[in-house]
This record gives sequence, structure tokens and C-alpha cells, in this order.
Amino acid sequence: MNKLEYAVHVAPSKPVVSDDLAPGEDRRMWSPTSSTLIYGTRDAILVDPLFTTAESRALVDWVTAKDRNVTTVFVTHAHGDHFFGAPAVLDRFPQARVVAAPGVAARMDTQR
Repeated sequence: MNKLEYAVHVAPSKPVVSDDLAPGEDRRMWSPTSSTLIYGTRDAILVDPLFTTAESRALVDWVTAKDRNVTTVFVTHAHGDHFFGAPAVLDRFPQARVVAAPGVAARMDTQR
């Protein structure tokens, strides 16, 4: 019987371009974001491939170091910080499928 395991990758916070700052603040930060790798002995599912290309390339390096083949990229919800990085993941794992629930997929094109 194959055992499933998981690991979580956290991308650090990053500055947000905004003129809507709290009193006394000189910049606004985007919260750290995470991606989860669910894996067996060979294959893996990657949950939420992060926001930026750079973050997702670092994520792919992290996955590659674990010597797992990503077969599926699962998007949990239709916010860009959970799926904009998918192309960088697919560059490294071109056979992987990006999947989401129908309601999520229907709203993904509203993020720009």
C-alpha cells in the first residue's frame, strides 16, 4: 500500500502597490502564500501554484528537489494569487493538468 504524504511551501510576503495605506504605514505587504504538495512514491498533486512567475519557479525547484512528478495542479478558488503561477509549473511539468471545481473555473477569467 502506498502512503500519501504532504509538504507545504510558503512564499514570502511581498510589497503591494497601493496608495491606500493605514495611518503611519509607508507600504502595504501582501500576506505570505502557500502551496501544498500531496505525493506518493512517484507522483504528486500540487495545490495552488502561487501568484507570480518567480514564486512559482521557486516552487517548481522545491518540488523537483523532492523528486516527484506533478500530474495535477489543483486550484482551490478563483483568486489570482492561487493560480497565476500555473504556467511556470506547466513549463516544468507539461503533462500536468490544471483542474478546479466548475464554479471556480467559471470565475478564474475575472482575475487580471
